[in-house]
Amino acid sequence: MPFLYVLSVIFGLILGLLTLAAAELFLLAILGAANRNRRNTMAPPRDERYLVLIPAHDEGAGIAATVASALALEPAGAADVVVIADNCTDDTAARADEAGARVLVRTDPEHRGKGYALRWALEQIPLDDVFAVMVLDADCGIDPNALAVCNASLHAGYGAVQIGYDFVPRPGYPLSYLQHMAAVTEDVFFHQGRARAGLPVLLRGTGMCFGVGTLRNHPWRSTSITEDVDHAVDLVLAGVRIDSSLTASVHSAATTRYEQDAVQKQRWAAGTLQLIRERVPQLLRESFRQGRPELVEFACSLFLLSRPALILLALFVALDAWLLPIPRGGALALWGLVLALFYTLYLLGGILFARDRGAVIRALITLPRYVVAYLRTRGRAARDHRSAGWDRTTRD
Repeated sequence: MPFLYVLSVIFGLILGLLTLAAAELFLLAILGAANRNRRNTMAPPRDERYLVLIPAHDEGAGIAATVASALALEPAGAADVVVIADNCTDDTAARADEAGARVLVRTDPEHRGKGYALRWALEQIPLDDVFAVMVLDADCGIDPNALAVCNASLHAGYGAVQIGYDFVPRPGYPLSYLQHMAAVTEDVFFHQGRARAGLPVLLRGTGMCFGVGTLRNHPWRSTSITEDVDHAVDLVLAGVRIDSSLTASVHSAATTRYEQDAVQKQRWAAGTLQLIRERVPQLLRESFRQGRPELVEFACSLFLLSRPALILLALFVALDAWLLPIPRGGALALWGLVLALFYTLYLLGGILFARDRGAVIRALITLPRYVVAYLRTRGRAARDHRSAGWDRTTRD
C-alpha cells in the first residue's frame, strides 16, 4: 500500500536525523573528554570586583552554607555576595544576613521564579564598580577558584562563562548516583565538547558568570522556566561568545527520592518544550537573515537536551518498523535498535568520570524504575507545558 511506503520513508528520515545527531554527540564527546582537564585560569586582580547573586525562595535551611561558600571565593574579599530573598515565607532573609550576605527582599507573588528575581535585582544594584556578575543557586556550593576560572575566560574575550555543574550523590540512594552520572555526561560530553568545538554554549542557571559589559549591552530579560537557556539564546543571537570550563564547578545535593526528582524533571521538560516552540523558529529565521549557519546547528542542539527522549524515539521507530508490514521494516528496526544502543552507551559514559564508579554501576540496577519515572514526567510535561510554572525542588 502507498501509505506503508510513505511510512517507511518517514521512519527512514527520522532515523537519518537521529544518526546525524548521534554522530555530532559522538564527536563532541571525544572533544569534551580530551579537554575535560584543560587549565586556563588567572587570579582576579585585587581591583576587579565580582558580584555573586543568589536567588533564594524559602531556602532558610541551607542558605547560610551557600553564602559561606560564596564568601570563601578566592582571593578573599573579591566578591560581594547578595541574596535575593524572593517571595519567601520562611527565615531565608534573616539567615542570609546572619551569614554575612547583603539581602534584597522581593515580594511579587504574581511574578515568581528565578528569572524575575534576577531581572529585578540587576535593576536595583549599581554595577559601576563591578567587573562581572556570577549567579549561584541557593542550594549550591562553589569551588574557591571559580573567580579565577571565570576571569580567564572573560579576559580571553568571552562575554559569559559557564563552569561545571555537579550533583553530589548521597550514599545509599541509587537515584542520586544516576543523577551524578547524568551531570558528568552533560558537563564533559556535551557542554565542554561544544565549547572546544567552537559551537555556541548553553547556560545552566547556576555557576554562570557575565562580564558587566555583557549585562549592560544585553540586560537580563528572560523570565521563562528555563531562564538560563533562554538568556543564552538571546546572547548567542546577539553574537556574544559563551565559554564552558570544568576547572571549577558548583555542587548541588542530588535528589534522593523520585517525588523530588519528578518536580525538577517535569519543570525542565516543560521548559524545554516551551523553549523549542518559541526559540527554534526565531533561530532559524535569524540564521538566514544574519547569514550565520551556526544558528541552525544551535537550534537543532535544543532538541538534543534530552538524550533519553532520543532513545525512546529510536525504540518507537524500531518497534513500529518491526511490527508493521512496511518495506525494509527489518532493516529499519535494526537501525533503530543500534541508535538506541548508542544513545544508551553515551549516557552511561559519565561512569568513566564519576567520583565513585562502583556505586554508580551498582545504581544501574534501578534503571527500570528511573525509566518509568522519566516517562511519567515527560508525559505530564507534554500535557501541561503551555501552562507550566516555576516550582521549587526540595532536597534532603
